[in-house]
Amino acid sequence: MQKKKLTLVIVSLLVVVLSVSLAWFTTQIIGKGKDVSVTSANLQIVFTDSDGALTETDIEPGWSATKTFTIKNDTKTEYKYNIVIKDLLNTFVTEGYLQYKITSTNNGYNMTEFKD
Repeated sequence: MQKKKLTLVIVSLLVVVLSVSLAWFTTQIIGKGKDVSVTSANLQIVFTDSDGALTETDIEPGWSATKTFTIKNDTKTEYKYNIVIKDLLNTFVTEGYLQYKITSTNNGYNMTEFKD
């Protein structure tokens, strides 16, 4: 009985270690600085209009810019995903005035409650 429990524990640990290793080695980040493409085994985020950085000068109220990216799925499997903007650097003198909106061009979710 004790031998069966030990075998079960060892097999379980082996499955966990192999799963974590597979996840670690199938995810890769390609690029440098702001030119980044994040890739997993199945999904890829690619900026299609430039490197994703905004380096504008003389910005005045009402100014806007657009960055275009795609979520690429090279498999036949359907995935759901969330887009989270992290580490957004706002260097404006008055904080809180930087706004962003994410919209979809293929009937995906749009930030409809966002007011311009």
